[in-house]
Formats: sequence, C-alpha cells, structure tokens
Amino acid sequence: MTTTHAPDRLVANRDAIREMRYAKGWNATELATKAGISQPYMSRIETGDSPGSPRALRLIADALGVPVTAITMRTPIAAA
Repeated sequence: MTTTHAPDRLVANRDAIREMRYAKGWNATELATKAGISQPYMSRIETGDSPGSPRALRLIADALGVPVTAITMRTPIAAA
C-alpha cells in the first residue's frame, strides 16, 4: 500500500520575521520599506492574516539578510 502525502507550501514564520526585525531595531514600516512591500501587507504577514507570497517572502528575507528558509515554514495544503 502506498501512502500519499498532501503537498506542502511555504508560509511566513511570523515569529521568526518579528524576532529578526526586532534584532535589527526596525519597526514593521521600516522592514516593509526595505523589502519594497506595503506596510499593510507586511502587517498581514506578521499577524498571520496572510501567508505571504513567494515574492514577498523573498523580498523580506533579502531585506533581513537571511535565506528565505529562515523566515518560512512548511504547512500542508488543505485538500479541496
């Protein structure tokens, strides 16, 4: 019997993003500006209201100077 697993997707690890931002002494607006995304979108990512698009996660990671894997986690994609 073969077991299939639901595919995963990368989503923002909001705690990791917040901790790295705090360590740099930045507020959310500063990180959003450095990443080139809107402050409201940054806020939605940090509060977990948005998983963050792959592009936004890459921009945030670049602004923080870390690989994208440092600010993301895998989560199963829900079955339809």
